[in-house]
Amino acid sequence: MNGSLIHLPLTFGCAYDLKNPGPYDPPAAGVLGLSNGKASILSQLRSFDLTRNVLGHCLSGKGGGFLFLGDDLVPSGMSWMPVSANSKHYLSSPAEVFFDGKPTGIKDLKVVFDSGSSYTYFGFQVYEGVLTLVRKGLTKKPLDTVQDKALPICWKGTKPFKSVHDVKNYFSTLTLKFKDTQNIQLELQPEAYLIVTEDGNACFGILNGTEAGLGDLNVIGDISLIGKMVVYDNEKQRIGWISADCNRLPNSLDSNYKEDIQQPYAANFGILEENHPKTQGSSESNVRVRNREL
Repeated sequence: MNGSLIHLPLTFGCAYDLKNPGPYDPPAAGVLGLSNGKASILSQLRSFDLTRNVLGHCLSGKGGGFLFLGDDLVPSGMSWMPVSANSKHYLSSPAEVFFDGKPTGIKDLKVVFDSGSSYTYFGFQVYEGVLTLVRKGLTKKPLDTVQDKALPICWKGTKPFKSVHDVKNYFSTLTLKFKDTQNIQLELQPEAYLIVTEDGNACFGILNGTEAGLGDLNVIGDISLIGKMVVYDNEKQRIGWISADCNRLPNSLDSNYKEDIQQPYAANFGILEENHPKTQGSSESNVRVRNREL
């Protein structure tokens, strides 16, 4: 740390199968112990007064990115939202859903931010409502529904798409506006909820959480966090985000940089794995990504 070698009795690793977990709740620590639980690496480092209990990540649509511990790299100008102190997950304030800038009637939606889930999940009613709006917005657009092994809802064009850039103009922005905050909102541009598959189809990256075993839980996963620096501040009980170029090293990060993003195939390791471990992890494309993710 800072050029020095420090020997510390840190504990980390997959905690799901522990027979004698001890005083802490293992599932809340995650594979590398990066949650807000007492057993997390962050909490352990904080107990030695070596760093703040802050975690940040920046996920690139090209498959790269970076992770950091502590608050040294937190940029100014971030949007900050308080999260519930009574939940083991990063649970947001209630949100209202807008589509193409217009209210949808979906209100008081509580969502969990989970970087361990590759896709975004909405409970059945919210999912059906949002999907209906997306389909309605595609009326008279040159897209047809198509079956694709990657995801349940997909569309094809007159020719295969090479990236989300080729299809995003047919779709509208989905926005979550959080109550009890100072105009804090999370904008999900089409590239934050679409992927382009190996077959050149565009697929809906928001899935039915109820069908996946999550009940009515709404989860914001990696697909919606790509191209953003996301910071989990466990000391101030808040989460923040800002648009960023996640291909650059942190010391040269330019928060105003924007690029076209092609989403990767993905497997789920977060809340979804906790609740429904056999869902969305068996396809051939998911296995490829499982081998390269943390």
